[in-house]
Amino acid sequence: MALLLDACEAIGGIDLAVIDGTYTYSPASGEGIETNVLLVGRDAVAVEAVGTTLAGLEPEKVPVIQEAMKRGLGEGDLDRIEVVGEPFETMRENIRLLLKAHKKK
Repeated sequence: MALLLDACEAIGGIDLAVIDGTYTYSPASGEGIETNVLLVGRDAVAVEAVGTTLAGLEPEKVPVIQEAMKRGLGEGDLDRIEVVGEPFETMRENIRLLLKAHKKK
């Protein structure tokens, strides 16, 4: 974790962060589920925090996000992140329903 953040600091940050969420991993089945989400932003920490949340995790419990915030590399607090395009809650609910439906298979 520290090496990744050290590298980010050394190169002066990340200009554009992308998470390809075309498929989301399902822990229940060990397979990818088609979710068709693409996250893009100029703040890599914010993009990671949104992606982490959509995957069902809590950014405040993800050490690399917390350390990146401590180093001033970006924003990891969802209340301070502006999500444009599809509403965040809609994306989160859609992914939750897809994972739940896939778990029943």
